[in-house]
Amino acid sequence: MERRVQQQVPLPVPNDRRKRHEQRLPVPAELQKGWLTFQSKSERRRLAPAPAGWEQMSDEELEGLLRQAAPKGKPRRLIE
Repeated sequence: MERRVQQQVPLPVPNDRRKRHEQRLPVPAELQKGWLTFQSKSERRRLAPAPAGWEQMSDEELEGLLRQAAPKGKPRRLIE
């Protein structure tokens, strides 16, 4: 009696990003180690690189970082 081994062929994963070709913009060198963005209704500022431990900083320390951050124009509107 003959036995046949059936190979399991994986089903294609829909929207598998490894199979898609998409154009990506390069990240500028000054942002490759991360950054913080401060945003209000009227202004956006960026600080790069993000300082270590910023997540645990007090409000006063974060305000100091805000003063160091470079203005980057008006905030972008998100799709609602």
